[in-house]
Amino acid sequence: FGIGDDCFYDHTFSLRCNQTSPSPTPIYGTNLEVLSITLVEGQIRFPSSVARQCYSGSGEPLPYRHPGSWSWTNLPFFTFSRHNTLVATGCDAIAWFRVKRSLNRSYSLGCSTQCASLQEADKNIESCSGGSGCCQIEIPEGVHFINITARSDNNY
Repeated sequence: FGIGDDCFYDHTFSLRCNQTSPSPTPIYGTNLEVLSITLVEGQIRFPSSVARQCYSGSGEPLPYRHPGSWSWTNLPFFTFSRHNTLVATGCDAIAWFRVKRSLNRSYSLGCSTQCASLQEADKNIESCSGGSGCCQIEIPEGVHFINITARSDNNY
């Protein structure tokens, strides 16, 4: 990876520097911030969006800046690693992802949460250690495309 002409292996390893942020930030592609690069492990870290769906006390969906689903499709030269996990929190939350490993192989995986009360869910929010109100599932290695969706069956 590198910034500037002749400072990278080929165009797929080209970075640019965002000088408008408080501290210079490396950018990959159009506008994807690079959090870190680890050459020994062959990893590059990017931030991800949060898919969320929130509801009012009466069960009406609340408008949020982040949608209930998002896709990551514009990184054809990269795959997800074993360090990626989908986490769902709250009572009555359902989260799943559809992945593609190749043009001919796609499938969906997911998890759901249940709890007796919101207070019970709050106890497990930090660790997601198998209690109620939280579930997690690993995103398989080698995935090139991912679409994540979050929802609730009972709108709370």
